[in-house]
Amino acid sequence: MKQNSTITALTRDNDILIECPRCGFQKVINIAKFFKRSNAGNFVSKCKCGYSSSVIMERRKFERHYFDANGSVLNERKRGKPESFAITVKDLSRSGVKFVTEKSEALEAGENIVITFEFNDNRKTSFIKEATVRNIKGKNVRAEFKTLCGDIALLMHTAS
Repeated sequence: MKQNSTITALTRDNDILIECPRCGFQKVINIAKFFKRSNAGNFVSKCKCGYSSSVIMERRKFERHYFDANGSVLNERKRGKPESFAITVKDLSRSGVKFVTEKSEALEAGENIVITFEFNDNRKTSFIKEATVRNIKGKNVRAEFKTLCGDIALLMHTAS
C-alpha cells in the first residue's frame, strides 16, 4: 500500500536516508546507479515490513524551514542612502532565505542586505543576518547569507 511521502536529502555522494513512515526502520542507500544527480527524482521505496511509500529527493545542501514571519530588510545600496522596508520571511535554511516584499523593485541581484525578524517562539528570538540578494521573481526575493547559520535548527525547533 503506497501512502505518505518521505522527503530525503541527496548528498554529494548520492546517498539518501529513507525512514519507513509506518515502522520507523531506516536505511541508507546509494542511488548513483539509478539516477544521475542532475535529474534525480522521486521513486517508491518498499520497507522490510512490507509498507511502500513514495520518496521525494531534496537536492538542497541544508534543510529548508517554511513559515511566515514579519520582518524588515535594510538595503545597503551601492549608491545613495540605505533604505529599510517590510518583508514576510517565507523560508529559511542555514545558507539562505526567501522573503516576499512589496518593494522588490528596490533590490538588485548582488546587493548586500541585512535581514531582521523575530521567530514566533516563547522568547521572541531575534534574527539578524547579512546576506546578498541572489534572485528576484516578482515580489519573491532569494538571498544567500554571508556566513552559515549554525544555530538555525535549534531555533526552528523552539519556534512554533
